[in-house]
Amino acid sequence: GHIDALGITFLVLFLLLVSTGRPVRGAAALGLSILAKLYPLLVVPMLLQMNRGIRRILIPAIPLLMLALGYMLYFEPTWGVMESLKTFSARWEFNGGIFYLLHRLVESNETAHLISGVMIACCIAILAFLDRPFLEKVFWGFVCFTLLSPVVHPWYLTWLAPLLALRWSTPVFVFLGLSAVANVVVYQYRVYG
Repeated sequence: GHIDALGITFLVLFLLLVSTGRPVRGAAALGLSILAKLYPLLVVPMLLQMNRGIRRILIPAIPLLMLALGYMLYFEPTWGVMESLKTFSARWEFNGGIFYLLHRLVESNETAHLISGVMIACCIAILAFLDRPFLEKVFWGFVCFTLLSPVVHPWYLTWLAPLLALRWSTPVFVFLGLSAVANVVVYQYRVYG
């Protein structure tokens, strides 16, 4: 897929199913969301605190298994399907506010990517173990990811829009409203090359 609208739809369905006591179906919806885009993977660690017993492992395992099966459809011995993900996660950058500052500080794109990734992982780990409502943890997980990510295209912010409708935040609302300013780069590139 790689279609944000598809992934967002399944993320919202996941939240609905989990909030209405259907975690297995919710985990399957999360798996479909992850198959559309990898961003919702950040929710998986948060699932570890939702259940007890075998379900504590089973529920997070469902979306991970679905992702593995989905990628098996494209398996090749050279692992070429992973090449673009490696390049994206190690080199690409666009509109990453905090990442830009990190990059200026360490003067190395790869090091800035590594620091950014560690910061995102730490935020998700902290959120996973906080005693907060699940929806709030998911919301702040996407906010942290967006703020720390090296690549923040305006359409990546569409993942926050439905979450904002479920968990209000004025600063995030303003951030989403101002995201159109990022398109100035595109216009400047077209005019000046």
